[in-house]
Amino acid sequence: MKMRYLHIAFAVAMAAVAFVALKPGDPFEQILSDWGAAENAYMAALGRAKTADARRRIEAELKPQPALYAARLVDLAEARPDDRGALTGLCWAVVNAPETDAGRRALALLKDDRIARADPRALGDALERTRTSMPMRPSSLAPLVLARASRCFGDPRAARLLTWVCVNDFGSDRPEESPTFAEAADMLTDQFADSPDISNFCEVLGSVNGSPTWGGKYENHLRLILEMNRTRLVRCTASYAMASIVQVTGEMRQEEAAHLYEQFIQNFDASDPAIVHVERSLIASARSQIAIIHSRRLGGGASRRDGRSGPPTVDGVAEAQEDLTSTHPRYALRAGPG
Repeated sequence: MKMRYLHIAFAVAMAAVAFVALKPGDPFEQILSDWGAAENAYMAALGRAKTADARRRIEAELKPQPALYAARLVDLAEARPDDRGALTGLCWAVVNAPETDAGRRALALLKDDRIARADPRALGDALERTRTSMPMRPSSLAPLVLARASRCFGDPRAARLLTWVCVNDFGSDRPEESPTFAEAADMLTDQFADSPDISNFCEVLGSVNGSPTWGGKYENHLRLILEMNRTRLVRCTASYAMASIVQVTGEMRQEEAAHLYEQFIQNFDASDPAIVHVERSLIASARSQIAIIHSRRLGGGASRRDGRSGPPTVDGVAEAQEDLTSTHPRYALRAGPG
């Protein structure tokens, strides 16, 4: 069973922000802890499974059901609307169980000015708590979060909100980016190109999973970030994303892409302990893509195995590329300040 997640840099970036968990003993925190325990047990059991039949049995018996936890969170939020955890619980329900009764109730409550008047930091923290090991999917919260971010441009914490909106499009197979992504991306680079909190925006444009077909539209956004931003993690992810989107632009730019990958390897040598795992995995991916480009130059065939947009893979070259994304933010976060 393979899952696709936002790259490991997400975990490092989120550990770097001033994430504020709910207090121990908080009833919302207890529900989220229950979810985390069930999720840990499920993932651990999957990791021990040796056969497809065993994995299917574990999925049927142990896979946690978001609807059950969403119902508990929304019931509690309706009973205790002024609690600090209510915003977190409602966001979690909308993101993880959008098609359930609880998810619809939560969205109605959030549309009723709950997000519009939320403190940017509290909203950012609530949104980060929605991340789970389940596959990401676009959320109906994105337009609400975008609207909130657009009203607090003077606050540097708006960069986190805009980045979340952009991450909402990660892994989408749509032929065009969403309107919310386009608007958030423009706001982000216009106002926060130098922010330390935007590495995940860069990863949406290019990561070890490749680049979206429309990623080339945002080449100038990455150039501006590389010109203005001094944060190593942001520069690392932006540099890799630049090479990735150039690679998928067309045959005429393959040598340019190879050169950008080579520059990336020279500039990011896994010497910074804070982001060493990010750089190592991106270096490995960059080397694979250089090999692919050289193979194509010599006449070797190259095509993606999974049908997604992005850099191709060939036998023996980037076979393990997907595995570089197997570390999920939830687990890495527990070792960080959050």
